[in-house]
Amino acid sequence: MTNRNSPHYLLIGSGRLATHLHHYFLEEGIVCKSWCRARDPQMKELKDLVNWADVVMLLISDRSLDDFYTEHLSSFPAKKIVHCSGSHRHPKMLGFHPLMSFSSGTLYPLDTYRSMAFVGDTPSQTFRQWFSQLDNPYFQIGAEDRAYYHCLCVLSGNLSTWLWQEVVKRMEGQLNIPRWALWPYMDRLAANLKEDLEKALTGPVVRGDQITIVENRAALIEKGDLSLEDLYQSFVRGVQKPRVGANHEDENSF
Repeated sequence: MTNRNSPHYLLIGSGRLATHLHHYFLEEGIVCKSWCRARDPQMKELKDLVNWADVVMLLISDRSLDDFYTEHLSSFPAKKIVHCSGSHRHPKMLGFHPLMSFSSGTLYPLDTYRSMAFVGDTPSQTFRQWFSQLDNPYFQIGAEDRAYYHCLCVLSGNLSTWLWQEVVKRMEGQLNIPRWALWPYMDRLAANLKEDLEKALTGPVVRGDQITIVENRAALIEKGDLSLEDLYQSFVRGVQKPRVGANHEDENSF
């Protein structure tokens, strides 16, 4: 690292992650520049920017990481190179994954960025040295657990998001219930999870209400929603055993 008061960062990419992290760094007063191929298709500026930076962050798709490193960064063996993939591993790059979902439009308040954790398979001292101006929580996991960790992120975030998209589409298209009517329900679900995670799950599967479960599945089959019926079956199998603290008495829960 050059002899400066704080590291300089080059953020490579133009997607959601790159946009949000660039905004976050600027809000924190961190010296950073961004680069993407769309703004410099001939790559005339890339080499100078890499030389300028102390830490280069590859914020591009997982499938492009290895090729981009080989073609454009392998000639800088002493440079600190970071990617933010949850599962990808590369011998010449460190991976620090932000445990957060990033929107396609709205940028977040500074406190939101500060609260997100980073997860990697290197010691916390390394993260603190490479990102000395960030106070975000950091958690180290085993290198062999990166794919498993990322799978859990996909299930909790992407699967639940897809399910909400499918439900809203059917509520609006088939039942004429507008999406805004579902937002209080969504907000309450998230609040319940944070308030009491172990007791947040309700409904017929938790109660062991087999009649309602059969009726639910039959309704999905009747509507031709076989993908949701498969998911419902998997959900039932996942909640077969009694859950600690489950509310079996609230017959008015969905």
